[in-house]
Amino acid sequence: MWLDACARKSGIPYLEYNCMPIGELSDFLDFYAASEGVASIRRKTDYDYIPEVR
Repeated sequence: MWLDACARKSGIPYLEYNCMPIGELSDFLDFYAASEGVASIRRKTDYDYIPEVR
């Protein structure tokens, strides 16, 4: 439900986000939140494959 609402808010077409793997959609929405100033991106550490967004 939360991912659905965020995807609609970010402007992703329904057919596109409905077919995305959950991880890819979650990453996209994390970076969308960072671009809107709602979240910040932290530095990558050795044990992170992709930097987390907090």
